[in-house]
Amino acid sequence: MSRPNFSESRANDGFETVPNSSRRLLLLPLHETKMIWLINGPRMRVEASPAGIVKVFEPLAQQSFKNIWRQVVVRGLTAGKTTLVARDGDEVKARLSITVRPVLNIPTAFHFVGDSTSADHRTGVSSRAGKRQPGDVDSLIQTLNDIFVPQAAIRFQKMYWRYVTVNGNIGDSVVVSSSPVAGDLWSRITSLGERSARFNVFFVRDMDVNGLAGNQGGATAIGGNDCIIEDSEDGVSLAHEAGHALGLLDSSTRKNRLMYSITGQRGQFISRVEADRINS
Repeated sequence: MSRPNFSESRANDGFETVPNSSRRLLLLPLHETKMIWLINGPRMRVEASPAGIVKVFEPLAQQSFKNIWRQVVVRGLTAGKTTLVARDGDEVKARLSITVRPVLNIPTAFHFVGDSTSADHRTGVSSRAGKRQPGDVDSLIQTLNDIFVPQAAIRFQKMYWRYVTVNGNIGDSVVVSSSPVAGDLWSRITSLGERSARFNVFFVRDMDVNGLAGNQGGATAIGGNDCIIEDSEDGVSLAHEAGHALGLLDSSTRKNRLMYSITGQRGQFISRVEADRINS
């Protein structure tokens, strides 16, 4: 029989096998429950040490301990670190390092941008494209949380959505500087944001960044509060921009990562190193 080990039950759920290592890690939001697999450990005893940080249990149908693939369920009881072990007698055959982390809430406000030259600001730069409407906000929040809650213990909370009007004509394409200064278009748009929000999202019809080739889709300062994004971009692209707002840089090597730099090719994976950086 192959060596026993713990394995993820679904992708992008806070489980990570450390590259070039046998170490396996699981991030578990406080009071949340996750299911993982124990493979090739049919009669082994599964327990957490130290105890009290997670509750460990198995579906009743598996209490015979005969299955090669065993479902193991863990629930975070208190913040801290523990190790899930599978024992054959007194010998530990498999380990999973678990970190239980309180959920960090990110107040988020959504703004649909128009300008004062439109007869009705609601037909301005954003809604002229007709691809992003206020009714989409809840599904965008859901996508953000589907990605960030299980992998980083971060939850985005919708404050509200609203239409905002920029004085003057901002054009069919919003062109912003890669180094914003007071009074430029970036500042004129983001000044309309919600000051108490940790993350302000501004939807525009089209945008470009001076000095950068190609269509940028969205722009967010690293560690900043504001994101300007085309209303044709999807929830994963918005999650990528949210990663920048939380302090994450682009990745140019692994396409499975949320922070992979090319839109349309990136995945949704957040590494433990990244999760620790944005919520420790």
